[in-house]
Amino acid sequence: MQTTALKEQHENWKAARARLFSPAVKPRLVDRPIEITKARPLWRIQATEFDDHVRLYRKIIRDYMAELSIEMRAAQEEAAMELLPVTSKTPARDIIDDVLQHFPGVTWADLKGPRRLRAYVLPRQIAVYEVHRRRKDMSLPQIGRLFGGRDHTTALNSVRKIKRMLESGELTLPFAAAE
Repeated sequence: MQTTALKEQHENWKAARARLFSPAVKPRLVDRPIEITKARPLWRIQATEFDDHVRLYRKIIRDYMAELSIEMRAAQEEAAMELLPVTSKTPARDIIDDVLQHFPGVTWADLKGPRRLRAYVLPRQIAVYEVHRRRKDMSLPQIGRLFGGRDHTTALNSVRKIKRMLESGELTLPFAAAE
């Protein structure tokens, strides 16, 4: 009896395997799916008449704003000229040469150099102060670059220190009153 039950079970497994793993006829996939496209609106395809007046309106506004900005720029420049003091365009090198005349033995190369000897530091700081005072158009980073690539904070420190020394009376500059 056992053999028949075993045979029956074996037949059931074969049938199950055949159902699961046999190459049965599978449904065929469609080679190409149907494309569903959205129709574009006609106004995107053809140029329409309302675009012309919008373009004209935008051109008028653009031209008006350009004229207005030119007029405003001119007015701003006039106002700035009234408010800003007239600065000399003396070359920075000439200002530095004026300072160096009062410090014999110190050269332009010493001021630009990396050395921090006391004999070079004070003339360098005075020169930075004078360039900053006489040339308002030069920024502190520009002045720092002029003096050997120094940082703008170094130039700012020089200006503040010389100002403080002049106010306290520790330092007098005979050439500062010339301008």
